[in-house]
Amino acid sequence: MSATLPAQPALVRFGRSLAKTYAAVFFCHSPWVGAWFAALTWWTPRAALGGLTGLLATMLWAQLFKLQSGGRLHLVNGLLCGLVIGAFHSIDGAYFLWIALATLLSTLLAHWLAGLLWKTARLPLLSLPFVLACWAVFLAWQVNAPAALPLGALAGGAPLVPWPWLDNFFISLGWLLLTPYPAAGALVFAGIVAASRYLALLAAAGYAAGALAQHLLGGGEATPIAFNFSLVAMALGGFFAVPGRASFLMALAGSALAGWLAIALEVLLHPLHLPLLTMPFLGIAYLMLGSLGARLTAREPLLMLDDPAAPQINI
Repeated sequence: MSATLPAQPALVRFGRSLAKTYAAVFFCHSPWVGAWFAALTWWTPRAALGGLTGLLATMLWAQLFKLQSGGRLHLVNGLLCGLVIGAFHSIDGAYFLWIALATLLSTLLAHWLAGLLWKTARLPLLSLPFVLACWAVFLAWQVNAPAALPLGALAGGAPLVPWPWLDNFFISLGWLLLTPYPAAGALVFAGIVAASRYLALLAAAGYAAGALAQHLLGGGEATPIAFNFSLVAMALGGFFAVPGRASFLMALAGSALAGWLAIALEVLLHPLHLPLLTMPFLGIAYLMLGSLGARLTAREPLLMLDDPAAPQINI
C-alpha cells in the first residue's frame, strides 16, 4: 500500500497538466475547465483520439530530447496538431505516424522559436509551430493521402437556437477543438464563461467585429475560421493586456484586422490547398503586440508580455 501512495499525487499532477493544456487553448488556466474542453473533443472521436495522442507524444518528445520549457505552449501546439490531423485522417497505422512526426516537428519548432521570438521582439510563441507543422502535413497529403478526409466530413449538426448568427458563433468556437457543431460550441462557450466572464465577453465581441469586417469587405464564409477573431480579442483584450477601455478597443480593432487578413491569406493559400488554421490570429497578435511592445513608455493599453494571466489577475 505504501508503494502506491507516492504514485497517486504524481498521477494527479499528470492529469492536471493534461487538463490545463486543453484549457490553455482558450487562454484559461483551470484544470476543471480544461477537463471540460477535453471531454467535449470526444464529440468528434477521431479528433479527440488524435489530440490526446498528440499531447502525449509532445510530452514524450520533450522528455526524450531533454527540452526545458517555462510554460505549456509546446504542449498546446502538440495538442492542436493531434486534433487537426486526427480529424482529417482515417484511423489506421499512418494516423498515429503522422501525429507522431507532426508533434516532433512542432515540439522542435516550439523550443527553437520561443527563444527566437522573445529575444528578437519580445513576442510570445502562441500557436505558430502548430500551423507550420500542420501545413507540412497537408502539403505531403497532396502527393498521396487516400486516407485524408474532406472538410465536409465534420460539417453538420442541428441548429441549437433560432438565431443563425448565434449558432455560427458557437460553431466557430467549436472549430478550434474540431467539434464544429452548435451544441458543442455552446458548451465550449459555457466553459469559457466559467473560467472568465470577461474572456467570454471578448470572445463574443471579437467574433462580431471580425465577422462583420469580413462580411463588409466581401469575404466568403467566415464560420470555419472565425475562432481567429475570438482568439485575437481574448489575447489582446484580456490575456496579454490589462483589461480596460483601451485594451477593449484594441481587441475589437485587432479582430476587424483579422477579418481582413483572413481574406488576403485565403487568396495566398488557396492555390496550395492549405487551411488558414490560426494564421489570421497569429498575424494580428504578433503585429499589435510587437508594435505596442516597442513603445518607449508604458501607456494604455498596458501589456503583460512578461507574465500574461487571466483578465481578473491582470487587472
